[in-house]
Amino acid sequence: MHEMGIASEIVRIAVESIPEEMAGSKVARVHLKVGKLAAVVSESLRFCFEIVAQKTPAEGAQLEIQEMAVVARCNGNLLDLSAPVPDGCAELTPVYADS
Repeated sequence: MHEMGIASEIVRIAVESIPEEMAGSKVARVHLKVGKLAAVVSESLRFCFEIVAQKTPAEGAQLEIQEMAVVARCNGNLLDLSAPVPDGCAELTPVYADS
């Protein structure tokens, strides 16, 4: 379950992002964008996040996960790669866009 490692890093980054002048503050919310091909199970990540965040300033924080579409450009057209790639598309150029 690689979600546990991802959750550990999210908590570490969130806690280390608290400015020194705000020492003692808690993390209320974490916004995360995850690509559909990242092989991350959102519910597993939330579960792991809750466990890893215990007894840290991130305990009780809400983890908001936005799933990102996998988009590429082919012959000048944008394609959602969750569907089959059409014939005649010899070269795909990755593009990042919200789903």
